[in-house]
Amino acid sequence: MIIFQGFGFLVLFVPIAFYAAVVSVCRSSFGVSYTNTHAWPGALGTALGAALLWFLAEKLKSPGRVLVDPATGQQVILRKKHSFFFIPLAYWGYIMLAIAFGMLLFRKDSPL
Repeated sequence: MIIFQGFGFLVLFVPIAFYAAVVSVCRSSFGVSYTNTHAWPGALGTALGAALLWFLAEKLKSPGRVLVDPATGQQVILRKKHSFFFIPLAYWGYIMLAIAFGMLLFRKDSPL
């Protein structure tokens, strides 16, 4: 079961789309064997997707509505949430960036 709020579902599609786009461009330019032996195309695509996720999260931030409790005068700000598995969309940008670095560091058969 996938749990998301607002545009949180973009976490599934944006990094995968950038990964596929960068890898396919590298395969058409350098050949299939190049992407099998080098980790940077996949890591670059994932990092670009992470950057777009963070940028979208910043653009989707809204000032929200301020509600005031008439009895106490306390203010409450209501904002739309964009999250995937209860993690805010902006944090997923950092998570995907860490995954991109992990793709570079932990691939055994690639010098980069």
